[in-house]
Amino acid sequence: MTSPYRNPRTTSTASAGKASLTGALLLLVLQATLVACGGAEATRPALTLEGASNPSTLKVGETLSLKVSLQAEGEIQSLDVTRKVESDEKSLQSLTSSFQSATAHTFDFSYEVENFPGKSIVLTFKATDKQGGTASKEYTFIPQRSTALREWKGITLGGPSHSTTGNFFSSTTGEVFTKAQASTNVAKIDVVYMAYSSLSYFVSPSKVGEEEGFESIPGATLTEYQYASSTFTAAQFDAMGDDTAIANLDIQESEDAFTNGSIMLFKTADGRKGIIKITGRTSGAAGSITMDVKVQKYPAR
Repeated sequence: MTSPYRNPRTTSTASAGKASLTGALLLLVLQATLVACGGAEATRPALTLEGASNPSTLKVGETLSLKVSLQAEGEIQSLDVTRKVESDEKSLQSLTSSFQSATAHTFDFSYEVENFPGKSIVLTFKATDKQGGTASKEYTFIPQRSTALREWKGITLGGPSHSTTGNFFSSTTGEVFTKAQASTNVAKIDVVYMAYSSLSYFVSPSKVGEEEGFESIPGATLTEYQYASSTFTAAQFDAMGDDTAIANLDIQESEDAFTNGSIMLFKTADGRKGIIKITGRTSGAAGSITMDVKVQKYPAR
């Protein structure tokens, strides 16, 4: 006859076997679910930069050119380029469309080196795909100071009563403006010519309101002039091909008049230093002057 009592040892072994089988089945189901949901691990985008193998020779104002190539199996979402110098950061480019294909894009990137001589400029290229994957590359260089000059030859400025020719000048663009045009072009103007009777002289745009018949111009900036400089001759002025001769000068403002053949130094509000040679002069408020100008393209920092 079968005993009404179960063997405790037999019952325990059977229960353990069932538990192990159940756990194994659950593990298999979980693994299958993970494979079905996750699939293979997504490949991140790939970025490459080509060009400018010797960035240490770059100067302020020159152009850096790079070829940028992007591959993204997860399809391209965006490509962003930023520039950072210390805490100063700004966006240079942001692409979210017009890619050559859904998974690949190549383009030529150019950047005019800003005026940060001796400081590290970091360009960051960041790609993002539609799966959320990202890739980034940094391009770092330290630009050299630019010694380039802007040169303006044969510029004519009229006296304050001249019938047609203006007496306001931009050393950045080489443009001449009349009194009526001055207020709308004040951001460009840094040299102003004045003449009365036999006197000819320059004034700062910020001090135009002190002259007879002129009103102050909102937003006008300060330009300092140094007259009667014994540092330069006409021959030295003509020979200047870069800013070496003026970059380190301490320009001391002085108030004086000039005549034909005079050479004067000046410094603009943004720190650019320049030199003016007077090549022709007709005295009086209705007269005019002709001048040659050489000025730093970028202020020395």
